Amino acid sequence: MSSKPLPSFGDKLKNFSYNACSDTLTDENGPSKALLLLAKSLKRSPPSLNPTNELEGLPNEPLKKKQKKKKAYVGPEAYSHLSHLTPLLRENLICVFVGFNPGIETAIQGHYYAHCSNLFWKLIYESGCVNRKVSFIDDQKLPDEFGYGFHDLVTRPTKGIDELSASEMLTAVPTLEADLQPFAPRIICIVGKGIWEKIYRFKTQKPLKSFEWGVQYRPGENDTRGIPFLFAGGKSIIVVLPSTSGLVTSPSRSKKTELWKSLAQEIETLRQENKSSKTPVD
Repeated sequence: MSSKPLPSFGDKLKNFSYNACSDTLTDENGPSKALLLLAKSLKRSPPSLNPTNELEGLPNEPLKKKQKKKKAYVGPEAYSHLSHLTPLLRENLICVFVGFNPGIETAIQGHYYAHCSNLFWKLIYESGCVNRKVSFIDDQKLPDEFGYGFHDLVTRPTKGIDELSASEMLTAVPTLEADLQPFAPRIICIVGKGIWEKIYRFKTQKPLKSFEWGVQYRPGENDTRGIPFLFAGGKSIIVVLPSTSGLVTSPSRSKKTELWKSLAQEIETLRQENKSSKTPVD
């Protein structure tokens, strides 16, 4: 009988140890079964970058984007505790700004365009429409100081225009016309394309198909925008500018400033005409 001791479990385990120099798994009889399995697996094609393809039996479907839910109509009773703004209108106004409807903050403050994110008061100053910085608390001073008035298509406040119904906005058009016509401001500035779309649809019973920012109608001139109706008596220049709401990001801020500067030029031209007409002739 041999006196050679039997190998221990630890000695047997060393036969399958990792050899850092040769980078192979070996045993005393050559390559191990583990090494053969590893080599076989390396010959396979690389896994797909799309993890869903690795799950057999599961379809590779694109992830669906979550759709934003549209806000529902909210009736007047929801905000009945808030006051409506009084239209700031009088005779001999050079421009009346018409918004969609008051927001909640505007109604609480009792002044036009009162929300801190609204660009109205920044744009009216940066464009040169006024020669000093103004804010919402100055709105009641502007008719006398600069000849500017204020009104809205719909007078009741909401969190957003999505809470107004389409029929409510359309039926508000003749009321707006009736309010503006007696005062015949030199310019009616519609602050928001959506307002002009409602006016156009009400007057023509058709949707507005083509549109460009700026002057839509000028009294006494051939209408190049194809507007087949008169608004508020037809004595006012109609200008449409983008909404100044902080929620409206298009067009860009620079484009909005550019359009407001065009309005400022229209206003300055009218001011010069007024001065000329008041200058006595020798």
